[in-house]
Amino acid sequence: MDFEKNNLLFAIFLIGITNANTQFNMSVSKNNYLPLNKNFFVRFLDSLSNQVGSLVRPKTRNKNNTDNRAHDYRVRQLLMENESLRKKADKYVKQANQLSSIIENTSEGIFQTTPTGKYIFANKPLARIYGYDDTHELIFHLNDIAKQLYLDPHKRMEFQDILSKNDRVIEFESEVKRSDGKTIWIKENARAVHDETGEILYYEGTVEDITSRKLAELELQKLAR
Repeated sequence: MDFEKNNLLFAIFLIGITNANTQFNMSVSKNNYLPLNKNFFVRFLDSLSNQVGSLVRPKTRNKNNTDNRAHDYRVRQLLMENESLRKKADKYVKQANQLSSIIENTSEGIFQTTPTGKYIFANKPLARIYGYDDTHELIFHLNDIAKQLYLDPHKRMEFQDILSKNDRVIEFESEVKRSDGKTIWIKENARAVHDETGEILYYEGTVEDITSRKLAELELQKLAR
């Protein structure tokens, strides 16, 4: 039974990660990040539990009471383990929903972008910072970050150079263009995510609107001259 139990737990883990990454990376829902569905886990567990149960269930009822008792014990054991897995699935669902809430209600923009300059994921605060109605509009329209977002396209190259050398960039300040044509100042913190060969898959990080602070600093610099 340990083998079946471990397989079920591992499958739950994989499904949770796969669903979270699919929703996180591909932005498949109107809200951009769907909460994981507990019923999906439950149906999955029921299905696997039935399959495992059929492996230990005798094809014919043996008259030997010892065999029957052993069979009944295995069935009860399966049911108990299935209930334990249901509770674990419920815990994973709650954690995923909490993560979704944090991502969508934080004041900072959160993003994933490809090295070629396309958005894989953006949360709602990032869309607001850049002047878009929703994340889908941002992802659809911003497909060349260097030219469309940064006021100076070379800033994107500088951003990528730092990441290629250090795998991380901290407090990277830039002037960018919003969708309505206004310019704002942002601060980015990001890291490079690699595959098993070391190639960069994408960048992920946060964006903060620092326009008010930056304009105040520039004004002080003018007065100091």
